Amino acid sequence: MTSAILMHPSQGWVPSWGVVPGSRSVVRTNEMTRKRSVRAGTSPSVGDMTNTVKWARRVVPLLLAALFVTMWILGEQNRVNWGEPAAAFAFLLPLFLVGGALATVLIWPWVSLVLVGCVVLEQAFIPDHRFTSNSWPIYFGLLVVAAVLGTTRQRELRRYSLVTFAVAGIVISITNFRSGAFASMSGYVAVGASVLGVAAWAIGNTMRADRDRVRSEQQRGAVENDLRRAEIELIVGNERERIAQDVHDIMAHSLSVIVAQADGARYLLENKPERAGAALADISHSARESLIEVRRLLDSLDTELVGHSQPGIDDLPELTERMRTAGLWVEAAVFGEPAELSVGQSLAVYRIVQEALTNALKHGGRSARAQIVYDWRGPGLALIVSSHGDVVEIPEGEAREPGRGIRGMRERARVAGGWLSAEADDAEPGRFVVTASIPVTGEERVGMDVAEVHA
Repeated sequence: MTSAILMHPSQGWVPSWGVVPGSRSVVRTNEMTRKRSVRAGTSPSVGDMTNTVKWARRVVPLLLAALFVTMWILGEQNRVNWGEPAAAFAFLLPLFLVGGALATVLIWPWVSLVLVGCVVLEQAFIPDHRFTSNSWPIYFGLLVVAAVLGTTRQRELRRYSLVTFAVAGIVISITNFRSGAFASMSGYVAVGASVLGVAAWAIGNTMRADRDRVRSEQQRGAVENDLRRAEIELIVGNERERIAQDVHDIMAHSLSVIVAQADGARYLLENKPERAGAALADISHSARESLIEVRRLLDSLDTELVGHSQPGIDDLPELTERMRTAGLWVEAAVFGEPAELSVGQSLAVYRIVQEALTNALKHGGRSARAQIVYDWRGPGLALIVSSHGDVVEIPEGEAREPGRGIRGMRERARVAGGWLSAEADDAEPGRFVVTASIPVTGEERVGMDVAEVHA
């Protein structure tokens, strides 16, 4: 993880999370701005851009419509009889209707479509208001409106606008060319005008489809990034939990053994000093083993170790002997033919037994003893670790929550494909039983044929 860096003339480069003298007001101002942005649901730059776009959607069409109307008035000033109000009105009314449709097409699209309909009706039923051979290009303003309405995301508005412009081309063409030199071609002109209006609408609709496609791809990309980020966070969280559990299993076991051996060495120093040296050697050996396991764990975080394996079922006799050396009376029994487990399952069995024996040593007191049963006669390994120790009185009404060790054993069994339960035996005070089931993933059988008891 990297952190941003700030530059301060008196202190050089410092992390952004540090407090630089003289810069608290700036930090406080930036923090207030950030909080306001979070409450608004956007960053300051994005909010400013959104406001600019909204302003442009209102003002730009209005300016273009005003320019459109003004240019046509200036262009027709010598052809329109401005001294006659009826003639001026006949020219200005349809021109202003087209200009109004252009001005409102983005902010009020339904109003713009209604104005287009008014233009069509006026051109159809009021002959004096029809555009002349010089002013007919004003109709191109309607094509612009058709293209813009084709870009709208309102499906109903798109359908109505398509029908409107298809009919508008036919109506305007027939009413303008049903007499005169082009009367015989009015049908072709009507079809061509209708196709032109539909084509303008189709161009806008294609632009909308492309825009929606780009937006969908952006949203999908954002969702994929969120999923990828969540997946990474989940992986990191699981890995952090795994590391914490491994450290707990290693250190809790080793320290419990060392504490028990240290207590025994202290007793030997007082009563049997000739045997204290062996006890201290056992402490040293346990500490070295713990250090080696921690080093293995840390090394495994950087690379996959070659030629070196995690502890497994084959290491259980050594673990049992080490616990006996620490003062825990342990008896182990194997029933059936041991099966080949995967590396992960073998590690899970080792850690479960290690944690169960460690808890027996730590909580059992001077009378602590444990029995381990490995039963391979079923579809997998049935593991039972029962421990006996001093009875610990728990105040009435106070419930003891399972610690990390028990939660870790359950999780290891679950990941290995099985299950685990750990609970006190109500019928026999001072007895605690851990029961686990690990399924066999392979069919190869190795090892013993009969039950073997290790006392």
